[in-house]
Amino acid sequence: MDKKTVELTDLNTAAYLSLQEIPVTLITRKGRVVFVVPAEDRTYRELATFQGNPLVPALDLISHLKRLRGKMLDARSAPDGQGDETNGNRKG
Repeated sequence: MDKKTVELTDLNTAAYLSLQEIPVTLITRKGRVVFVVPAEDRTYRELATFQGNPLVPALDLISHLKRLRGKMLDARSAPDGQGDETNGNRKG
């Protein structure tokens, strides 16, 4: 990754950031899926908000969780652990 990024291993945190329209990219490292987000002020603000247990629309968060989990499982099962980099933030 050329730009400064933050790597996360927690699916719930990644789903919350995706819900907040922060782009989440999935990469695989040694068989583990890592969620990568931009290292920007907004990302850090949203991470702090998430740690404060905010109220969020449950069905929207569940939708983002399911989407990222599916992408995570696909990346994990890719041949030779070479999952495609995938943006978890899909419109539509």
